[in-house]
Amino acid sequence: MSVATSPIRHPDTSSPDVMRLRGWWLVVLNVVVPGSAQALAGNRRLGRIGLMSTIIGWVVVVLTILIGLISREFLSGLAVNFFILLLLQAALIYYCVLWIVLTLDTLRLVKFVKIEVRPRAWIAAVSVVLLTVTAGGAAWGASTAGSLNAGLSGLTGGGSIFDLAPSDPPIDGQYNILVLGGDSGPDREGVRTDTIQVVSVNAESGQATIIGMPRDLHDAPFSDGSPMWSIYPNGYTEYDADFCVEFACLNTIYTDIELNHPELYPDAVASGSSPGIEAVRDAAEGITGLTIPYFALIDMQGAVDLIDA
Repeated sequence: MSVATSPIRHPDTSSPDVMRLRGWWLVVLNVVVPGSAQALAGNRRLGRIGLMSTIIGWVVVVLTILIGLISREFLSGLAVNFFILLLLQAALIYYCVLWIVLTLDTLRLVKFVKIEVRPRAWIAAVSVVLLTVTAGGAAWGASTAGSLNAGLSGLTGGGSIFDLAPSDPPIDGQYNILVLGGDSGPDREGVRTDTIQVVSVNAESGQATIIGMPRDLHDAPFSDGSPMWSIYPNGYTEYDADFCVEFACLNTIYTDIELNHPELYPDAVASGSSPGIEAVRDAAEGITGLTIPYFALIDMQGAVDLIDA
């Protein structure tokens, strides 16, 4: 078929069926291969820009998948790199604008006035939905990348989050963090650490391993170098505990030490911790055999504030 007789570029505008089918083809081509509608029926220069952008986009997607299959750690590092996120944000903004321009131009090429009323409405409605999905998705992605980058740059000052250097070097290549969830709140008395986890992060790859410990664990052990060893040499049991003796579990250690034995950790408060946290840390170290330099404690109100932030 010659260009002169092509129903895409030179349609028979007097035929409702030809114009309807042509309209659907242009809309579908605009989504499946952005730029192809212009290359076939409109401004070829704009079509080349769209097609080249589409090819580059697919190449980047394929390369990203391949990198993920070869080295997930390397891909994770790229995903939190300041400059990569900035480039991703700019690319998504570009594709958002490109999709809007190409879609509007495609709708111009459809020649709605030559299409019957009912299919005209359907073509327009589908085009709007597809534009919302494509351009809207790109805009959302750009916004998300920008927000993530802003948060990371506040921590790193640019570069990768893995460039942050903690005050202590990694232990056996790992950064170990004690994560505690307390049940304290405005209408509750005391604190029980009902969530006790150790997050171990690899210093090179950033890969994290989470070790969970049940809150009702009995007989939590302590090493002989722990202050807790002096009063609980046989572990934290209901026979020796001073708090909640009927249910002397891992989650009652915090309150026990805060109320009854804060003198075991005289420097805890000055170092930004508390006797209860230090005692639970010692228990976690005794259970896991890990050295845990860092901790984070969040209570119920803190969880609410975090969700609402």
